[in-house]
Amino acid sequence: LRFDQNTDQKFFTDNLFTENEGYNVKWNHTYSSNLKQEISLYYTKYALNYAFKTDSITKTVEVRAKENSIRDLGGAVSLNYAFDKKNTISTGYQYSKKRFKHGFATSTPEYFLILDQDDRKLETHAGHFGYQYDDAKNWFFSTGVRLSHYAGLQKTFIEPRIVIQKHLTPNFEINATAEFRSQSDSNIRESVLSDLALENEIWKLADTINYPIATSSQYSMGASFKKRGWNFDADFYHKHISTIIIKAQPSN
Repeated sequence: LRFDQNTDQKFFTDNLFTENEGYNVKWNHTYSSNLKQEISLYYTKYALNYAFKTDSITKTVEVRAKENSIRDLGGAVSLNYAFDKKNTISTGYQYSKKRFKHGFATSTPEYFLILDQDDRKLETHAGHFGYQYDDAKNWFFSTGVRLSHYAGLQKTFIEPRIVIQKHLTPNFEINATAEFRSQSDSNIRESVLSDLALENEIWKLADTINYPIATSSQYSMGASFKKRGWNFDADFYHKHISTIIIKAQPSN
């Protein structure tokens, strides 16, 4: 993606390149009518390169550049056991290894200045257990807990969740949910630091000093009415996020 703007004395050029690539493999196996297993592997890659170039009639005056890349490799294994048609339990393990890089630089014919850069890796191990009760057209209940350990940060979080759904009539149901989550990567606005007009966000991994693990808790209540092909939904929720980060220019 390229944009050009010219004046009588200067020429301005925006160059933006992005790339997304992903692969996923799954294997399902049924041991019996009650016990099933799923194994999955994945790899994703993301890259962004952006440059804002200022030229005069005779030479390049300044180039301001940003790079941001992500590599994410992981896998999961899960087991599901059905006691009967209504009661099911599940358990599993998930692993991921992420690498996030970013850099900001300004260059002129006289100097090359690195404004900010980072290259960070993080391994995450997570185990989960869940229970589900499903009585069609009456009650639906699902609860579980996830234990997430961020190895490089030595941080562990217990993440519970619950979903309850009740059919009051064949056409009308109510529901409620509650959950707690943690997240190691954040999308950060950085326009103050880099002063780049076309692209002003980066993806960054958490650390132990400036960018902590983000956590959130959410609670919701809702209702749904279905009849003769019509569907009406109403949901109300409250969400609290522990960390919102803006990458700002240091004061002089």
